[in-house]
Amino acid sequence: MLFEHASYAFPSEWIILLDALLTLAVALLLWLRPQMLARPARALGRRARRLALGPRSSLVALLVLGAAGTGVLIAIHGPPLARIPDEKSYLLAADTFAHGRLANPSHPAHEHFVTAHVLHEPIYASKYPPAQGMLLALGQGLTGHPAAGLVLSSALLCWAIGWALAATLPAPWPLIGGLLALLRFAVGSYWNQSYWGGSIAAIGGALVLGALLRLPTRAEASRAETSRARIGHALFLVTGLALLAHSRPVEGLSFAIGAAGILFWSWSRCRPTRGVLLTLVFGNVLIIASIVGYNLGVTGRALTFPHQLHASQFPEYVHFVWQLGPGWPAETAALWGRKLAFTFYFFLGTGPILALLLMSRTVIQDRAARIAIILSFMTLLALMPIRPYHAHYPAPLAAALVLLAVLALRALATCRWRGHLIGPAAVTAIFAIQLASFLHQTPAHRPDATDWARQRAEIHQQLLASPGQDLLLVDYPNGRPDSWVWNDADLDASEVVWAESLGETRDRELIAQFANRRVWRIDASFGPERPPLREIRP
Repeated sequence: MLFEHASYAFPSEWIILLDALLTLAVALLLWLRPQMLARPARALGRRARRLALGPRSSLVALLVLGAAGTGVLIAIHGPPLARIPDEKSYLLAADTFAHGRLANPSHPAHEHFVTAHVLHEPIYASKYPPAQGMLLALGQGLTGHPAAGLVLSSALLCWAIGWALAATLPAPWPLIGGLLALLRFAVGSYWNQSYWGGSIAAIGGALVLGALLRLPTRAEASRAETSRARIGHALFLVTGLALLAHSRPVEGLSFAIGAAGILFWSWSRCRPTRGVLLTLVFGNVLIIASIVGYNLGVTGRALTFPHQLHASQFPEYVHFVWQLGPGWPAETAALWGRKLAFTFYFFLGTGPILALLLMSRTVIQDRAARIAIILSFMTLLALMPIRPYHAHYPAPLAAALVLLAVLALRALATCRWRGHLIGPAAVTAIFAIQLASFLHQTPAHRPDATDWARQRAEIHQQLLASPGQDLLLVDYPNGRPDSWVWNDADLDASEVVWAESLGETRDRELIAQFANRRVWRIDASFGPERPPLREIRP
């Protein structure tokens, strides 16, 4: 298959191969014939400088480009189709929040509606933190479809990365960093081309990083100006911590510990004002209160997270590396290597990684780089014991890695080889390769006609378009390779209800509970063609 489904597995092998081959070709060309790329790159640089945007204009441009990128892809390919169980859990959370509830009552026949990553008793709710669901609920409330939340998400992520970089880098480098983020993950990955998420934690990490970089290490302005500025930075920092707490609490906590260490070190040189201290203390109290309130609303216990309750109901799921068995230390070492390689490639790509390696001695001298390294290390440290791994797990460090890459690209832009200034050509080529990879990958963000997710969506839309309400009984003859069964927050009021068939007797009881509906049966393991619907007469 030429394209992998980006909502399922990113990056695909084709993307990695394309990126590596193009980067190798550019490197060889710069090595052997530096003048061939140096001259056109200089001309392009002169034109770019004439069009250079100021700091505020750059941030506005990133906001617009982020929204336009995801918006155009949705307009061309349609809204994402939920395929991964996590996506369905987030969509349930969105629908629940859109109805003004934190959780739904457990259904009497909940055994028929079991879906991965969803609590069905004592309540019916997502097991995940609320931030991603609230973002999707906002899109659903504003436009009627949760995909609108993804457009807002990509816009805010590009803006937040640019804002964080603007704290330490002059124009046009914050814009360049925001564009790198747009191509790599803000628009060009499953983060906003599915409902799986990642952007909220990345926005939170960017706000914390930008606030830390803006906190003064010495008094440089008047007392009034410094006080106002610091309170503003503290508000951004608290907002970032809140987003982390409600999206990736484990990695966010480790990230926050690193941020606290940096903050206290800064205060040893520049004492905080009373306004800053009050803002941070009051903000963190609100964060803790919101966590406790959400836990009470979902699990009924202040210190029991929905994820914990779900794990207690499904203890067979392997969460930590020491659950792998007797050979877990050797497997863990290999797993850590794969995690690091995957993380750096996902966020940066081959070219920026090579630039970071080549310019590492220059980059490390920058105070901002050292802060970014500390925050990145703390995030990765929290992920080391975790067995499952996806690219949104380390999302809090997204801005930190982009900052390191942009610092490296800025240093690379001044490099010469054989008397030629090749740096601008190298940076231009890196972004051309990023754009090529982005364009190559975009068709993979939607499953094709043979994929079960599209088949299910077509059946669902077909029944929605017909009069009356429907109940679908799903058979899984070969186990449950794909979970066709997932539903809206209000099961009884839903136009179409999907339920797992659990035998003739229990199915009759379910049909009786959903009286006055047309009843259908479908075989979920039918094959690449869309499975036929068979109507059942109750």
